[in-house]
Amino acid sequence: FALLQSFDSFFGQFLLFEGVDGTHLRTDPSKEKQFHRIASYITSFVDGESFNELCALLPNLGQIFQRPKNVDKRSIKIESIVHSDECNVGVGTARLCYLFYTILKAVRSGGYPVIMCTDDLQWSDSFTVNIIAHFIFTVGSSLFFPALEDSTEQGFLLVGSFRDNEAENDGFLLNKIRHLERSQGINVRRMVIGELSESQINEMLSFKFCLPPRHTRELAEIVFKKTRGNPFHTIEFLKSIIQKKLITFSVKARRWIWDDISIDIQMISDGVLEFLTRILQQLPQEVLQTLKVVSCLGSQVNLSVIEVLDMGQFVPDMIQSLELAIKEGIVEKAGPIFAFTHDRLSESVYALI
Repeated sequence: FALLQSFDSFFGQFLLFEGVDGTHLRTDPSKEKQFHRIASYITSFVDGESFNELCALLPNLGQIFQRPKNVDKRSIKIESIVHSDECNVGVGTARLCYLFYTILKAVRSGGYPVIMCTDDLQWSDSFTVNIIAHFIFTVGSSLFFPALEDSTEQGFLLVGSFRDNEAENDGFLLNKIRHLERSQGINVRRMVIGELSESQINEMLSFKFCLPPRHTRELAEIVFKKTRGNPFHTIEFLKSIIQKKLITFSVKARRWIWDDISIDIQMISDGVLEFLTRILQQLPQEVLQTLKVVSCLGSQVNLSVIEVLDMGQFVPDMIQSLELAIKEGIVEKAGPIFAFTHDRLSESVYALI
């Protein structure tokens, strides 16, 4: 679990490696006060067996402490705690959450606020979601663990992200979130991150490149067209063109420079391609019919051909339909040439015939 690695890395900061070979360990004296608070909390709320399990799950913690001599020092893995027979009745899950929460409470009592970030929850299985939810419920119960008298306990924030278009409305993830929202003592806030507008991308580029917005407006238009304003794809596209040295810093001009045409001919990313492919099914019927006709002519077509086809009334207002497809990012226009923004888009439209 990434959660275990995070806590283990946290305890690693209290260790100092000394000696020629770097194998001698001792506690960092500059952090002894904070660690004393954490250690006091751990030893106050776990027995010898639980402490041994914690040291096995968090190796850096085990290097700081000496495990009790009367406890079996056999290797303990997280699977042995979670996937035991007890887990069938929920005890294994509860025990794992107990150990996690003990560490969390201990860290907070040492004066450290805790922020946990979990990404792509839409891909989590029900067991992982239940572990996280059980953990949140445990944190929300202030009576489960009392605070120590000299505690300087700090806050706790859990940030979880998921793609709403890939999470079923009646699936276990959203059902669990709704259950948490109805629970007392747990403050749940949803934040929907939508697409960036062209003006917002321009504002970002203007700020990052330290240039007036008028200098970055055309670049922002290209970036928006290539990414459809998706924040992740926007950042990835900008990284890509910077790595390809399509954006460079000119010492002579003392500013960032780029060539709009070179950037405009760059292919869209696979992620944006998947997004645009989903949009195909949502297009008006006349637009989709126009794209089907164009896909039969290849990945690009001249305006003169479209005008001839328009006269034949294969599809009403083909040019107007293509203009709408341009706004959706399916098609782009360079002079008199209409072209699909990606060859695979042309193939996807052709497959709909």
